[in-house]
Amino acid sequence: MSPSFLEQSELLVTATRHPVQLPELSTRRESLIENRHWGWVALAKPLQRRLYCTPGAGQLATFFRSSAKPFQAFPLVAAGCADQLSTEELAVICASHTGSERHIALVQQILGKANLTPDALQCGPHPPLDDEARQKLREQGVSPTSVHNNCSGKHAGMLFYCRAAGLDTTSYLNPKHPLQQCIIEGLRRFSGVQEIPLAVDGCGAPVFYLPLSAMATLYAHLGSEAALAPIRQAMTAYPELVGGEGRVDTVIMQVSRGQLLAKVGADGVLCVSRVGQGEGLAVKLADGSNTVRDLAVVAILHRLGWLDEIAWQDTRLQ
Repeated sequence: MSPSFLEQSELLVTATRHPVQLPELSTRRESLIENRHWGWVALAKPLQRRLYCTPGAGQLATFFRSSAKPFQAFPLVAAGCADQLSTEELAVICASHTGSERHIALVQQILGKANLTPDALQCGPHPPLDDEARQKLREQGVSPTSVHNNCSGKHAGMLFYCRAAGLDTTSYLNPKHPLQQCIIEGLRRFSGVQEIPLAVDGCGAPVFYLPLSAMATLYAHLGSEAALAPIRQAMTAYPELVGGEGRVDTVIMQVSRGQLLAKVGADGVLCVSRVGQGEGLAVKLADGSNTVRDLAVVAILHRLGWLDEIAWQDTRLQ
């Protein structure tokens, strides 16, 4: 699907067209098309009361997945707890990391500051996504632990907040826990959506079902709202900690020299902030393909002019 027109949103007033499109998406085996993919794009400019959507995106809701992580870190910032953390530690709290040695060391530092051990993490273990780290564990005959989970930074941040706020650390994933209620209140504050259905994410934490337009709005605020500045600054200062080598969100932030803030979510979700411009982008692939999602988002960013020609030609994006 390659829509050439936009739907007018009923949520925000827009009188003009905008070149936000989903490019034609297909995968080929040699010269023959094997698969065709389609999805939705929302571009929000809340300060201008503008929302631009490809067909169907204005009505689409889906799970925020790991693109929610910067907002799951917001209670730390709002309560002033982030002052006790380094910028690198805050970046890894927002991460879907690859489990490199640097990632793991930072997660352990956060837990140490909270006087907790990795046993407190309730995300469960899985092998590092980083090839070198995974091979090293294999050679040492060591089984992965919860710190190797790509969500361990988020969980460590949640536990750190609970310790600082004097809250129970054994039930921190319960949707009724004060921490989770603070996260939901933050999402309501920055998205304008009051009723947010919940489910359970792959790491055991609550996951939020939101309109794609709300995700774009959230990222517009993430890129410009003063209250979110510590999170924004941490992610753009250390993009390699937010994902890892070769990960699309890391590369987008690196090649844009901090002008863009990006965060992947599983199953075809990816959100981008245009830092300082009050603009946010959210993309969802219908079939959940992350590989096709990555290529589509890079093409969209170039078409919008968010990636200049130098960034666009960077081999890491090809």
